[in-house]
Amino acid sequence: MNTHKALARQWRPQSFNNFIGQPHAVKALKQSLQRQEIHHAHLFTGTRGVGKTSLARVFAKGLSCQQGITDSPCEKCDHCMAIEQGTYIDLIEIDAASKTKVDDTKELLNQITYPPVHGRFKIYIIDEVHSLSANSFNALLKTLEEPPEHVKFVLATTDPQKLPITIQSRCLQLHLQHHQESHISGHLENILKSLNKNYDKQAIEQLAKAADGSLRDALSLLEQAIATSEDTLENATICQMLGSAPTEDIITLIHAISLKDNIEVSETLTKMEHNNHNYETIIDQMLNMLYQTTKQQILPNAKREANPDIAKLANAIDSNQIQMYIQILIQGKKDISLYPSQVMGFNLIVMRMLAFKLEENNLLSLIEKKNLTLTEKSPNLEKHQRTMKTNINTSNQTASEILKQTSSQISTKSTNNRATSNKKIAQTHAKIENPENPQATQEERKPTENDWKMVMESSQISGMIRQLLSQATLKNSPNESKWEIEVDQALNKIATPGFQAKIEQICTKILERKVTIGLHFKQENKASIQSEIPTNDRLTEKADNEKILHDQNLQAFAKDLNAKPIIETIKKSKSTV
Repeated sequence: MNTHKALARQWRPQSFNNFIGQPHAVKALKQSLQRQEIHHAHLFTGTRGVGKTSLARVFAKGLSCQQGITDSPCEKCDHCMAIEQGTYIDLIEIDAASKTKVDDTKELLNQITYPPVHGRFKIYIIDEVHSLSANSFNALLKTLEEPPEHVKFVLATTDPQKLPITIQSRCLQLHLQHHQESHISGHLENILKSLNKNYDKQAIEQLAKAADGSLRDALSLLEQAIATSEDTLENATICQMLGSAPTEDIITLIHAISLKDNIEVSETLTKMEHNNHNYETIIDQMLNMLYQTTKQQILPNAKREANPDIAKLANAIDSNQIQMYIQILIQGKKDISLYPSQVMGFNLIVMRMLAFKLEENNLLSLIEKKNLTLTEKSPNLEKHQRTMKTNINTSNQTASEILKQTSSQISTKSTNNRATSNKKIAQTHAKIENPENPQATQEERKPTENDWKMVMESSQISGMIRQLLSQATLKNSPNESKWEIEVDQALNKIATPGFQAKIEQICTKILERKVTIGLHFKQENKASIQSEIPTNDRLTEKADNEKILHDQNLQAFAKDLNAKPIIETIKKSKSTV
């Protein structure tokens, strides 16, 4: 006869001391047993495999041990051993999923009045209690609120939201949380050591992660891994069993996507397809890797714990780009079942990550977007836009050169600022000494080239404002407080009143005096564009001619007579009117 037991049954905790995790629930039950202040109904909630039934049985041992009510059952008396073997007559376990009808509940209630046979209490453990019908809950309400002194209820459920609030309010509720991966992996290592099995550390971590907080799932996966492996639990074997990819492949794929290395991406995808991975699991692996990378970039304490591979990704990929990758993966995981195959769906997700790169919009892209409609209506503007594109590229290069200023250039800037200040002081003295000298007054009030240079070299000028001003020209302004700036006509969509006010604010802050900006647009290209585009008069004349020639009655008349005098006559009559 085969006496083999599953690992989940072999390693079920038999006392509070060897219980894995759930310290808050264990502490509450132990203290109630120590004080002998035991509530008549407990409700254990939590996902599958976190220890609800195991904790209920250990609690029943503490209530039924022949040594007395205790938080440390002896596990040697007849009652403890019977509970462990499942033969204790005063412990009634009910599967509510198979007994949902109200008649089953009535039968249970009829037996409650009878006292226990051997123990102090008659203990009812109702598993999956949320499966009971509404009538069953109603029948249970009164007894659950005021049961006999010898009756204790322990209800367990994975879905407490389905329980009526009247049931929940009558119970002392303890929520059992997901097990941490570190607790699961430590427990698995202890089991393998007791079985004299060799293992890879990464293999155990993969099993703990795949268990998703359920210790029972982890033990089932471990038993499957032992059956699949030979002498040692290797990481490659566990990856093949779970359908996941090695961590190195995940890091290589993410890094290749960030570098837009299409060859490396293609090779990695081919390798994954050949190994027949579960692509939903791979997406989860990529999300976890990107999460660890973001955690290291943003949270300072995470940098101490990150491994070298995570640090490599954190230094190679921009944090904003990582957030875009995460959104693409999350949406792709939702939609992967809609594709004809998982391979196609995953490959399209990766290609989408390759195609989209998060970049800041520069002035050129905004101009192209604004002039898209004009380009469609008038192809003659293309030549002008090409010229403007060249100018803006030049301005971008100029902006980059400004950012690379050396310390000597910064020192020169400070010297110019002092010279400018000295000049202003000298001009002020000259104005006081010669108030009637109009030439001195006019020279003092005009903006100087140093003022313009100070503005353009300031770090406060950045982005689209710098790109716009790099193409602008300072005209002869009437005084130092009002500047006349001339910019290209193509920038009229960008140079809004709000944009102009922003320039005034920045100039005022840099020069430490009030500056008013007047923007004017160049008209050099207007003549050439108008020469290529028909004027309104020409269009009107052409439309009149076409209307006359396309009139069927006039065409017939023009065939017999001379059409040219008719058109000329009509034109003459219109001009006379």
